[in-house]
Amino acid sequence: MLIRIAEMTIEIKNRYDYLPWLCQGYIVEDGEPLFSVEASEAAIDEDIKRLEENGEEPMTRGYLEGVEVYRELCIKALEHGAMFLHSACIAVDGEAYCFTADSGTGKSTHIGLWMKLFGDRAVIVNGDKPLLRKKDGVFHVYGTPWCGKEGWSTNMGAPIKALCLVTRSETNFIEPMDGFNVIFAIIRQTLHPRTEEEFDIIMDLMDGLLSSVPMYRLGCNISLEAAKVAYEGMSGKKLDE
Repeated sequence: MLIRIAEMTIEIKNRYDYLPWLCQGYIVEDGEPLFSVEASEAAIDEDIKRLEENGEEPMTRGYLEGVEVYRELCIKALEHGAMFLHSACIAVDGEAYCFTADSGTGKSTHIGLWMKLFGDRAVIVNGDKPLLRKKDGVFHVYGTPWCGKEGWSTNMGAPIKALCLVTRSETNFIEPMDGFNVIFAIIRQTLHPRTEEEFDIIMDLMDGLLSSVPMYRLGCNISLEAAKVAYEGMSGKKLDE
């Protein structure tokens, strides 16, 4: 099976039916793949064992194959300048805003507020696991089939206007981030390198990303005002203009 994401054609050697279902909308019929990925049965067995030991809900072998394939895909994509970032990303008027935070913080809820606020002006690029890659000197975010429980995914790319760390707050505010806080926030939400070479590539990509894309910290509740504050703070535009 061939898929195309982040301007890359990739071969997936799947054993189960879950991945073709998951990758609907990303499958292509031809093209020379940059690389191939597959999950071993041993890796799936290890995942099942870990879930059992942790008392977690069991998952099908097909689903776990998808998890392992995407992990391997993200590792190999590093060599082609593509970086995984755990985030929910939305494009408004063609410019993307990427919201990152630990799971359960409220990224999806906040993205939903943007959809209510902007309507047809907005499109969700990816709800959970997009890829970031530089195109024509500009970092873009790309949709992938791996997109979280909401299934928010669009096969598209958009230039990144801003990155944003989401935090919960009774009042809404947004402020620039810089220095070590930015690096710490991003490195927590990207691929955990297994080798020194992978670490070096990730750090180079992060350096390029953070030197060209501003990052903010958003304190927000679940009101539409939160989306308005976030957009105006990152875009530099007023919604009533």
